[in-house]
Amino acid sequence: MDKNGDRHTAADLFEYANPRRIRVYLNAVVHKIMFTEAKAGSRPKAEGVIFFDANGAKHMTFLKNDTQSEIILSTGAIGSPQLLLLSGIGPSTSLQEMGIEVVLNQPMVGKDMADNPSNGLIIPSPLPVELSTAGIVGITRFGSYVESISGYDFSAFSVGGAQSRANDFTTVLNQTRKGFTAFQEAVTNSTTNLGHIREKVNGPISKGYLKLQNTNASDNPKVRFNYFQAPQDLRKCVQGMKTVINVVNSKSFSRFRYRNTTTPDLLKMMVNMPVNLRPKHPNSATS
Repeated sequence: MDKNGDRHTAADLFEYANPRRIRVYLNAVVHKIMFTEAKAGSRPKAEGVIFFDANGAKHMTFLKNDTQSEIILSTGAIGSPQLLLLSGIGPSTSLQEMGIEVVLNQPMVGKDMADNPSNGLIIPSPLPVELSTAGIVGITRFGSYVESISGYDFSAFSVGGAQSRANDFTTVLNQTRKGFTAFQEAVTNSTTNLGHIREKVNGPISKGYLKLQNTNASDNPKVRFNYFQAPQDLRKCVQGMKTVINVVNSKSFSRFRYRNTTTPDLLKMMVNMPVNLRPKHPNSATS
């Protein structure tokens, strides 16, 4: 994040780099940070890294004997504690269980993992909707963020794509009434006439943990965020969903909803969508 609050990727920073003094390795994976042996009264210092290139070849690179030579650990909220653990910095008991040599006993590595839980509604629209990326459209007095996204193909929410998604929608609706053929055709034939409004709990109190599943840096660690463990987070979620429902029920939003689709219908559609049945990668993180 820059001073204006704009998010940047690492690629953006290359614009300011001196091309003669930088070398970029694509598809390289760092497996371990190497440290000096700790001397009496001092902590170990990072001195190099072990990484594998795109072809699987192992490399070891060391810092120069220079005060400006340093290693910057910047692999994200999950990757950074994972790499520290693999390098021997973390709870000594957990490291020893994995057969990792303890460089520094630091019990808090992998602790207090938190994520912003979000819940919302997908609203099929009888009118074409504008393509928009996810953005904040409101901040509630109780501290939740309201975000919206529209015009995207939400087929990923269903196992079988657009047709399956349309079936998900209409199955619930047809439980109480019939005659939604036009609705089903509209959803099936247009993968983008959908909007998504969601609330996101800002600064959740619920905390979890991260643990290694093995010593392979290419494998995901085990992460548990303990969503809604704190009652305050759950209350804020309920308040946020009430705000989303009020928006969807507003007069301004009415032209973007099918007239016969009620708010309970939309809630049932979200509950019954088989998002947890989507095929997962064998290496998916557990949570």
